[in-house]
Amino acid sequence: MTANVNINYRSPIPLGSTVLLTCSLDKKEGQKTFVSCQVTNTDGSKLHTEATGLFLSITMGHRRMMDRPAHRPTRRYKHTTSETALTA
Repeated sequence: MTANVNINYRSPIPLGSTVLLTCSLDKKEGQKTFVSCQVTNTDGSKLHTEATGLFLSITMGHRRMMDRPAHRPTRRYKHTTSETALTA
């Protein structure tokens, strides 16, 4: 599951160009996987784009829980001049 993706566009890529995409696994900490990528011209001399991402490994049980609609009870607030009271 994607937790965060950051993309920095450094220079435009001319239409019809061939580019080189280089990605690396920077580190793995438990369920977290950190990845970085660069897009350059074919000889690597011009950087077009660089990106980083954080991805989380989740279990199928966790995935099923995420697919269910969240139960969020409706809360009503009653305002008086002296205090704010929560009513059910």
